[in-house]
Amino acid sequence: MKVFKVTLRAYNGYKDTVIPATTIAGGLVYGMVANKDKGGYNVMFTNFLAVEGKDLKSFDRVRVTLDRIVNHSTPYLSYKLISNKGPYVDFQGYVIAEDYNSVMELFRKYLVFVGNNFTVLDVVGEPKTVDEVRELCVHNVPVVRPEDLGKYRNSLRIMRIQRFFNFNYLDASKMAYYFDVNEGKFKSSSSKYLLLCTFKAEDNDKLGSFYDKFSNPFPPDMQQHFKEYLRMGTGVIAPCT
Repeated sequence: MKVFKVTLRAYNGYKDTVIPATTIAGGLVYGMVANKDKGGYNVMFTNFLAVEGKDLKSFDRVRVTLDRIVNHSTPYLSYKLISNKGPYVDFQGYVIAEDYNSVMELFRKYLVFVGNNFTVLDVVGEPKTVDEVRELCVHNVPVVRPEDLGKYRNSLRIMRIQRFFNFNYLDASKMAYYFDVNEGKFKSSSSKYLLLCTFKAEDNDKLGSFYDKFSNPFPPDMQQHFKEYLRMGTGVIAPCT
């Protein structure tokens, strides 16, 4: 596996300084489902962080909430981040893949599904190969509690916890998967939030998926696209960010 550093440009701005790996994976896999693509790309992502600087600023917008039951509307102020150079924000992150072509093929087909009505993402330049990696981390392992990390809880160097609303991106079921490190497999959860934890990788870990260390991490009845999503956006062994 190789490491590529990729720059994504969010046209029309973005609401935060981080595009989570789960957001990127969710949009790409949704595009696969919508186009009846069976997947198998073997591409994985870390979180993408905004390229900060003096050029980044907050842009306020007026929105309206409509209540059709009582026929009432309420204006409110929201904001997004844009650059002084133009109506966009650049984000950088790492992509783990076998080759450059598989990354670009996936972006070309389905990157449009990662955005929304107000944001469109595009690749800026070409992915750059990272030849020297000093330190590896395991990114965004979904757990219910930090204690669920088992022995990896003690080796925690960095821990970024994101509130991950328990709503499945691929269908309307109110269920999400979390990884039980002690048993080495995914389980379903009905709790409102899951935690996405990042920690330092072990010395013998290699680039790729953290779940490859376990014999049968995925339930036998799990749909293929769920597996694709979990491998693509969670448990990714990549350079620390």
